[in-house]
Parts: sequence; C-alpha cells; structure tokens
Amino acid sequence: MTDAAFNQPSPGLTDRLRALLSSKTENARSGRNAIFIFMIRVLSAALVYASQVLLARWMGAFEFGIFAYVWVWVIVLGSLTPLGFNTAILRFIPDLTQKREFGLLRGVILRSRMIVAGVGLVVTLTGTGIVFLLRDYLENYYVLPLVFGLVCVPLYALAELNEGVARNYGWSDIAFLPVYILRPMLVLLAMGGITFLGNTPCGLSALLASILASFLVLVLQTFMLVRRLNTKIPQATPEYRSKDWLMISLPILLVEGFYMLLAHIDTLMLQLFAPPEQVGIYFASAKTTGLIGFIYFAVTAVSAHKLAALHARNEKQQFNALVKQIIHWIFWPSLVASLGIYILGEPILWLYGPGFTAGYPVMLILLAGMLIRAATGPVEFMLNMTEHQVSTAWVLGITIGINLALNSFLIPAYGMLGAASGTVASIAFSSFMLYLLVRRKLGVNAFILGN
Repeated sequence: MTDAAFNQPSPGLTDRLRALLSSKTENARSGRNAIFIFMIRVLSAALVYASQVLLARWMGAFEFGIFAYVWVWVIVLGSLTPLGFNTAILRFIPDLTQKREFGLLRGVILRSRMIVAGVGLVVTLTGTGIVFLLRDYLENYYVLPLVFGLVCVPLYALAELNEGVARNYGWSDIAFLPVYILRPMLVLLAMGGITFLGNTPCGLSALLASILASFLVLVLQTFMLVRRLNTKIPQATPEYRSKDWLMISLPILLVEGFYMLLAHIDTLMLQLFAPPEQVGIYFASAKTTGLIGFIYFAVTAVSAHKLAALHARNEKQQFNALVKQIIHWIFWPSLVASLGIYILGEPILWLYGPGFTAGYPVMLILLAGMLIRAATGPVEFMLNMTEHQVSTAWVLGITIGINLALNSFLIPAYGMLGAASGTVASIAFSSFMLYLLVRRKLGVNAFILGN
C-alpha cells in the first residue's frame, strides 16, 4: 500500500451517514429502512410509555389495573386471530413474487384479510357470550371492560395482518406509523380530553378510546396499503389455495400463540390471585423492561423476510452471516438498555404514581429474561421462516406447560415476584431449546458468543 493511501483520511461518521442516505444499493435501502423502523419504535416506545404513565396518574392504580388486564387480553387474542397469516405472509409474498405467480399473490392477500375478519368476528361474539355466561364468577368491574376489549380484537388483528403485508415491501410508513404512533396518540388525546373537561377517566373509558382509535387507524392503514399494492402487483385474477396456506400458517399460529401466552400469562394469572392494584403495578414494571423489546422488534421487523428470501434461494452462507449480524444488533443494545433501566428503574416507576415503585424488584427479574432472549436472537423467526414451525410449536407448548405450573405455585406464595420468576425461568428454557433446534436443523450457532 502506498504512502498516499495511508495518508487518505478515513471516512467519518458524517461521511458514512451521507453515503448511506444517498446510495441506491439494496444494502443502503435496507439500512435506511432499519434506521427508520428503529426511530419509529423508539418514538412509539416513548409515546406508549408516556401514555401509560399519564393513564396511571389520571385513573389511579385500581382502574389502571383493570385497563391493563383487559388490554393484555386484546393483545393475546388480537395476535392469535390472524391464524398465523400475519407472519406466514412474510414467506408467501417473497416466494410468489419470485415465481411471478401474481394471481396467487393477490389471492393470498385478499383471502387472508377475509379469514382474519371472519375469525375476529367469531372471537368477539363467542368471547362476549362467555363473559356473560361467567359474569356471576367475575368481579363486576371486569365484565363491561372485557366486552369492550373483545370488540377491539378484530380491529387489532386486521392491523397486524396489514403490518405483515407492508413489511414485505419495505413500506415502514404503512406498517408501523399508524399502529405504533397514531393509535396511542389518539387514545392519549381522548383520555386527556376527558381529564381536561373535569371528569375522572376509568378503565372503561380507556377501552372505548382504544376501540375508536383502532378503528380509525385500521381504515387509514388499509386505504394506504390497498392503493400502494395496486401499483406494485401486476393485474391478475386472484387465485386461492386456502388449504395449503392454512397448513403453513396454523403451525405458525401455535408458535405465536405460545409466545403470546409466554409473554402475558404472568399478568393474566396474577389477576386470579391479586387485586387490580397489583396487576397495574406488575404491568407497569413489565412494560418498563419491555422497552428493551423495541430493539428486538426493530431488527427482526427489517430482517425476517430477508431470512425467508435467502432460504428460498438456498443461499446458506448469506443466511448464516445475516443471522450472526441480527444477534449482535439485538444483544449489545439490549445490554446497554438493561443497564440504563437497572440504574433508573425506581425513578421511572415513580412516574406512574404512589406505590408503583414496589415493582422495582419485579423489573430486575424481568430484565434477566430480556437478556436471555436477546442472547440467542430471533430463533423462532429463523425456524418459522425455514419451514420448521412445527418443531418450534412443540418447544413452546412444553414451555407454556412449565410456565403454568411455575406460576400456579409461585404466584400464590410470592405474588408479583413469583410471576416474574416463573416467566424468566420459562424464557430461559424456551431460548435454550430453540437454540438447540436452530443449531441442529440449520447448522447455525445462534448465540451471541458462538463462533
């Protein structure tokens, strides 16, 4: 190498950013998309967290606990209602696009929307009937909020499906802005308006605001998505292979359903043994540690469909290299964020109101679970995107059984600490088993310190 080469200044951060923003290569576009998603997720996390703090302040721990409990049900049922299509679509669209089967491509998007809407309506009607049948066994303050939450389920589910379709094409503005920015803003504005008018908001009014916000967001997101799809996909008569698509999506549903339960079963079971105040405190602690999850989400959101595409082209070396990148992108920022929450945890919980700092020990336990999951990266996505979703479902099914058993024993004895401990133990088991599956079936050492 010449002296002149040595004397050339190395590109600084500004130069690299300028190159990233101006380049038209696929890697540059992916980098810009990742940055955009990360910024949305950061803003969303801040917005959602601020809204939760304000709701807790405005409503008090009791009403906030009611809202938190019902909203967890909305998240769980709303994530199950798409029957796995919201994730399977990440495999269908790249595969059908590469094969130029545009009739099937239009068909899978249309049919998945019809299926999700139909299942969502069934969930709402069936769930409402169950609530009224069991109303004598439920506390009165839970009955109407649960019904309102069930109304929100199909709206939540259809937005999840729209997000999956938009992610395939890199349309982050459609996938994330309406749901993660606009929806919490609308809820916050509605509840702030109630407070400004001199009324005291409650869990029921928060759920009503969530229904209205979810409806408006879904209409806007669907309009934007349909208009852009019509310019992206060549005109073709829709074709349908519903049975084949369901055979792929339903095992993914099991995987996602188990993950949803694993993420929220602690809150749902805590309600059986504790008053709404403790549910609210636990929810606040879990959501504080959950801020770390936006790192995991942002990275997997921009990379899951790429794993599917590389697998479809049988590009194993590139697949393995991307996996290692993903794990590093997830773990090290998660570690830094965990240290920040460890230091600032109590002051953050104090923002929710008097008594919420009791959740600090819970938060420390849950931080361990976040780091364990981050250390192996998105192992479930790797398996789902490479046609190993059935094996993943088996592991997570066993994990749910372990979680139920641990929570049934630990929550009555130790309350919130028991719920957190059972959850972290279950996360550790599932992460280890899925790591072994990825190593055996894909030949990838999906661990942060792996070679």
